[in-house]
Amino acid sequence: MEILFITLSIILLVLLLFVFLRCRLYKKQVRIFTEQTLRRTDPDVDHPITVETFSKDFTQLADALNEYTGIYKRKIQQTEEKSQNLKLIIAGISHDFRTPLTASLGYLQMISRNAVLDDKNKDYLEIAISKNQYLKSLSDDFFEYSLLNTDHSKKEYTRFAIRPLLENITLSHYEPITGKGLDFIADLNDDEGFIYANEQDITRIIENLYSNAVKYASSFIKLESQSISGELVITMSNDIPYNTAFSTEHIFEPFRRNTDGSNSGNGLGLYVAMSLAQKNGGSLTAEFDDDRVFSITLKFKKADSKSSAVS
Repeated sequence: MEILFITLSIILLVLLLFVFLRCRLYKKQVRIFTEQTLRRTDPDVDHPITVETFSKDFTQLADALNEYTGIYKRKIQQTEEKSQNLKLIIAGISHDFRTPLTASLGYLQMISRNAVLDDKNKDYLEIAISKNQYLKSLSDDFFEYSLLNTDHSKKEYTRFAIRPLLENITLSHYEPITGKGLDFIADLNDDEGFIYANEQDITRIIENLYSNAVKYASSFIKLESQSISGELVITMSNDIPYNTAFSTEHIFEPFRRNTDGSNSGNGLGLYVAMSLAQKNGGSLTAEFDDDRVFSITLKFKKADSKSSAVS
């Protein structure tokens, strides 16, 4: 009897050990499945999910997970391809749209300069020119917006001085600024600071900052540049009218306007500027203080004598 009891105890102990080891093996395999499934969703990972046990159930589960993640990756790839194609289509449409629009605006401006019109027709013509200018600005922004997330690696990055670029862009905006009765203040750093970036992108950023400032400024616009701790810091400031609702919340989101809508704008300019700044290794931030002065600050790391790739 005693021998039988010992024998049964040993058998029970062996069974319990077997069940324990089996459970540990199952838990380990489930953990492996989880880790491999998460890794396999990465488009760059093509290794199939493997099993460390010969269990038929686990083998079938591994096959099902491989099939599922394969379908998932193909769907993601198809979605990305469709997204890229859509952006290229939008860019093409925007480009085709801008050509006749630019010509139309040119003809309207020629009529404005040369035609003899009564006051009523002059007003109609000015409205038409204003609407055409807005449409051109909108098409330009859509063109930039559609290209933001396309292949950026083909752009040319160079080391260039920021001050001459700021001076050239400022000269082109000086007349529109003063023509609106706005005071203009420029405080540019004498230090010949260089950055490594795509010069066309940086030009677009500064252009957008000027356009935004001219659109919303009440009495002044100020441009500052300075070197701080190895960074080039460019700040565009303007005051906001007291009767205009203004907030910096969501200001860099696409299709968001800075005000209550009393000023024209499509909400793409600052989004494009921020996206281009980030793609060139910089940053763009906004601040609205108690004196109702709105400031946008653009920062880039200063480039040394040797060009280095944008991080």
